[in-house]
Amino acid sequence: MGFAVKCYFSESTAAPVRAIWDTLDRAGLASFLKASGSRPGITLGLWEEVDEQSLRILVDRFSKLNLTPPSIFSYGVATFPTDPAHAFLGIAPTKSLLDFHQKLHEVDSSISKICSEYYLPGNWIPHSTLAIRCPRSDLAKIVEKCLEHETRIEAKIESIGIVETGSARQIFEVSL
Repeated sequence: MGFAVKCYFSESTAAPVRAIWDTLDRAGLASFLKASGSRPGITLGLWEEVDEQSLRILVDRFSKLNLTPPSIFSYGVATFPTDPAHAFLGIAPTKSLLDFHQKLHEVDSSISKICSEYYLPGNWIPHSTLAIRCPRSDLAKIVEKCLEHETRIEAKIESIGIVETGSARQIFEVSL
């Protein structure tokens, strides 16, 4: 079982992402995020081999740094054309966002060392997931449905938490 550390958008700024999830669900293209009760946000780290308590300590210590969460600006729909495929809102990698991400990984370097290489500072592609675990053959239809909505949004981060990657079940959350 793996875990992700995720920053959550405020409820009002999460609405555009939820609207896309609803459209994809109604079209029968991608329902996991909506059905799982997932919340819009940005994943800062992904771990396959870490104990939950270590991540709770990491997130709690990070939240106590009293950092001002950066504003989030998306620039449109993009994809990871893997199989299964994923679609996401690309997030502008502003200096404040990259610094915020790096600070999380500096809280405990031993935990950061076992984070997925794709989520390490200098290698991370900031994104907010729109569709996950989809057949690659559906990717063009997914992108088309996403583009029925405004995909350039500004979001505010309000909290940080831990989710179980398989189920998207939220385990822990603290306000920022």
